[in-house]
This record gives sequence, structure tokens and C-alpha cells, in this order.
Amino acid sequence: MNVPPTKDSRLSLVIANMDNYIETFSGKKIDFHNPQADQIDIEDIIVGLSRISRFSGQINQDYSVGQHTLNVVSILPRQHRLQGFLHDAAEAYIGDMPTPFKRNMPDFAMLEERIWHAICERFDVGTELHPAVKLADGIMLMSERDLFKPAVTDWGVLEDNLRVDVKFRGMQSVQTRDHLRAVWKELYKGE
Repeated sequence: MNVPPTKDSRLSLVIANMDNYIETFSGKKIDFHNPQADQIDIEDIIVGLSRISRFSGQINQDYSVGQHTLNVVSILPRQHRLQGFLHDAAEAYIGDMPTPFKRNMPDFAMLEERIWHAICERFDVGTELHPAVKLADGIMLMSERDLFKPAVTDWGVLEDNLRVDVKFRGMQSVQTRDHLRAVWKELYKGE
């Protein structure tokens, strides 16, 4: 006798089959275990980054990873802006994981690294972040921290970083997307 599947067993089957990928805004599927360059779409990155909160949302106002990206790009020399634009692009697919948590999740870090490599291949940028991009990211981190988390404790060696004005803030995700698209068109001369 055949027993029809229950709602719970059908859901389990669907979850088991979806286990390794997410479907993106553009309808593409990103396989977390084996991400490929052709699964990467700049529109998915732009939409994702414009909607993901910086600092896990634990700040005194709305501020997205997309706005952070715009600020990082704004302080970089021209030759490093494309990599600066993409430096957090993997977060469009997996979210902005707080660094202390990420350090304790080696599997997460490995998945992020795989996605980063697919992104770099897709847009023909080096996988090793240039020191100028790392510095700009650190400067923005501390500038954002000072602005959005003024009561936070000392962050040690990072306290020595320069500070700059956090220009791109107070924007809705639609405004952030529009700015990101415009900057992308300026930076990327590929297909």
C-alpha cells in the first residue's frame, strides 16, 4: 500500500533539494558548495548590498552594506575602485556576518571565500584584496563605528585608523541601488 506524502515530508524533501543553493533576485541559483562565475549577477549584488544592514543592524540608524560600499569606493584611488566596489559582494548572497561570529564559523568563512572567488572570476579582479582596499575598508569601519556606535568600547589597534566623513547615509535601499548602479557603470567596462 502506498502512503501519500504528508505536508511535512514534502517540505522536508523540498528543503533537502534546496540545501546547497539560494535563488537570487535575478532568478539565478547560487550553489554555495560550488559557486560558479556564471551564477554571479551584478544586479543581485547591488540589490542584496542595498538591503543588508551593516553591523547586523545594531546601530543607531539605518545604514546598509551598499552605503558602506559607496563610501569605501569614494576614498579609493581610481585603480582600486572596482575591487573596492566588490570587496563585500559575497555578503549580497550570505549576509553581513559580524567578524567575531565569522571567526568562530570556519565553514561559513569557507563558503564566503568560494563565493568571493566566483565573483572575482566573473568580474576579472584579483582575489587578494589590495592593501589600499583593506585600508579604505578599515578607515570606513572606524568612521562608521564612531558615527553609528558612539558608546562602543575601544577596538584596540583599529583605533589608530584615520577617520573620514561618512557621505552616503540616510538613504533608502532604492536610492542606494541607484547610486550603486551608477558607480558600477562608471567602474566596470566588461560586457
